[in-house]
Amino acid sequence: MTLLFSVRRPFVFLLAASLGGCSGAESVLTPGGQAQRDPARGKIAAHLVFKVPHKRTAARRSRYISPATQSVTVDIAGTGSTATPSGFPKTVSLTPASSGCTATLASTNCTLTLELDPGTYEATIVAYDGTSGTGNALSAAQSVPFALRGGAASTIAITLGGIPAGLAVAPAVTGYLRRGTGGLTLYGPAPQKLVVEALDADGNIIAGPGAPTLSVAPTTATTALAVASPAPSAAANVFTLTASTTGSPAVVRPGSYPLTVTATAVDQGANPASLPLRSSITVPLRLAHSVLYVSNYGTVVHEFYDGNTGTANATITNGIDYPECMAVGANGTLYVANLVASDITEYPAGSTSPSATFSSGIATPTGVAVDANGTLYVANNGTVDGTVAEYPAGGTSPSATISSGILYPFGMAVDANGTLYVANLGDHNGTVTEYLAGTTSPSATISSGLVAPRSVAVDATGTLYVGNSSNVAEYPAGATSPSVTISSGIQNAVGVAVDANGTIYVANEADGTVTEYPAGSTQVSVTIPSSSVGEYPQFVAVVPAALTP
Repeated sequence: MTLLFSVRRPFVFLLAASLGGCSGAESVLTPGGQAQRDPARGKIAAHLVFKVPHKRTAARRSRYISPATQSVTVDIAGTGSTATPSGFPKTVSLTPASSGCTATLASTNCTLTLELDPGTYEATIVAYDGTSGTGNALSAAQSVPFALRGGAASTIAITLGGIPAGLAVAPAVTGYLRRGTGGLTLYGPAPQKLVVEALDADGNIIAGPGAPTLSVAPTTATTALAVASPAPSAAANVFTLTASTTGSPAVVRPGSYPLTVTATAVDQGANPASLPLRSSITVPLRLAHSVLYVSNYGTVVHEFYDGNTGTANATITNGIDYPECMAVGANGTLYVANLVASDITEYPAGSTSPSATFSSGIATPTGVAVDANGTLYVANNGTVDGTVAEYPAGGTSPSATISSGILYPFGMAVDANGTLYVANLGDHNGTVTEYLAGTTSPSATISSGLVAPRSVAVDATGTLYVGNSSNVAEYPAGATSPSVTISSGIQNAVGVAVDANGTIYVANEADGTVTEYPAGSTQVSVTIPSSSVGEYPQFVAVVPAALTP
């Protein structure tokens, strides 16, 4: 059996021939069929059976459309003392309307019968996305030896190798390996999985026994990055990237380390069809620190790199004046709300000096958030009841102000849909108000499970995390009551953040610690002491976050 495994459009080829029956008469058995008389004298009828399953579309699962493979060319050459038969190469169209083809709901089935002398041969088969052997070559098997023997049944299995015309790469899961418009970014030293897919000329993914051989390696030799090939028992297209560390505390070496990704078609022998059997691309890859930012009530923001929980790797003091909330934009820019100075300072990724400062429309800021469009939200407590000011991407003056539902606002977060969540300290036990993208009136208000909320965070699933005085409450997407509460290690949770692995970070003002909770756990896994973060940690921010704007 010959298979081109494609996620959407697999292609099956089977060559079967047999001799037998009574009184020396020749007969041929097609797979699953009945014996047939062969009138050819001294010939063996070799049946080539093609099965092309129809494509199933994602939008209309009950319908099928024509497959990409529309035809094949078949060339047979004799080897050894066997003469090369005449009439080759042959072209076979594989559409439902083609001669020798029948269509079912699942596939188009075509049979080509070849009359060959007993002997040894080589077959070269190439599949195309056009009829009559035209268009792009999608798969091939070249110079494949087979033998036809008189008096014995024979089934020849041939694997058509997918011809790579392109490649696609993507992180295996949402985590510390991210894909953006500029390529891949690997944060921190934890190993991350990269999925590589070979594509045929029609953009179909080639997988399975006929898939090309894949390789991934740094374009330039380096000790900063290691690439591990798949284990024999693992998926053949999943590679592991690991950034090495240096120094004390150990950190990765940020920089550009492009990858060369190559797909090579399975062995095609002498390649008599002169097909392009190799595809290669260069993928930009950047190594970057994973970062935990901790603001301290005073004049400093601490930065902890790559899982370090000891002494901070860097501190920001320039432009800092009693920092309250922080937020990180899609390009890594850090925004800090300075309570006393009543301004917002911006710090480019990796910098400890502000690139911009603005104060228009700001009065005693206690919260800041940024969405995927770069819109900045600032919670102000210097007015009666407070407000939330909106600043367009790159703007330094507010374009809109939210006051409805606002009562002493503090921490804020924006989900993947652009919905803004605001923690209102207010009176009684406080609230969290929700504002759909582009609106200034709350679409929902959460009050259940809240006790003096100071901070909020949201992950890619829409789960909302609220830092209360005595716990962190988790609300599934759309819920107004918590499904889980974390109380272990919580001492006035004034700051909460969630990273790309789902780890929760909490700034505990009362005991001066930052506690970490693995995804799905309510128990502390790591505690960063007050000796590292300062006496009064206020807010936390992480890179990469669970939901990067």
